[in-house]
Amino acid sequence: MATNQQPIKGPAIFLAQFMGKEAPFNTLENMAKWAASLGYKGIQVPTDPSLFDLEKAAESQEYCDNIAKICKDAGVEITELSTHLQGQLVAVPPLTTSYSITLRRRTYTEATRANRMGN
Repeated sequence: MATNQQPIKGPAIFLAQFMGKEAPFNTLENMAKWAASLGYKGIQVPTDPSLFDLEKAAESQEYCDNIAKICKDAGVEITELSTHLQGQLVAVPPLTTSYSITLRRRTYTEATRANRMGN
């Protein structure tokens, strides 16, 4: 049985668990270099605006190319974009929709505010 699947590249690492305000965990470039220094070949990039801005990516191929180049220059490739925060409240029953919309807005707003303040 023939497939068009490409071999898995790895090992890779999930970066969200390491995000912080101090180097090397404060920028995508620093985290990519850090991961490469540990022998990782790929990184799963959180779609947090401080590392990867989904809205900007949707509008600009140049932005996406620049992000890919930052990672490649550091010695790793992007294996996935993680959307955990965005995806947590996707499948909710209609009864809880108003609550989930409020929670999603509050969670996103608090996370964005914390990132801007360096928390």
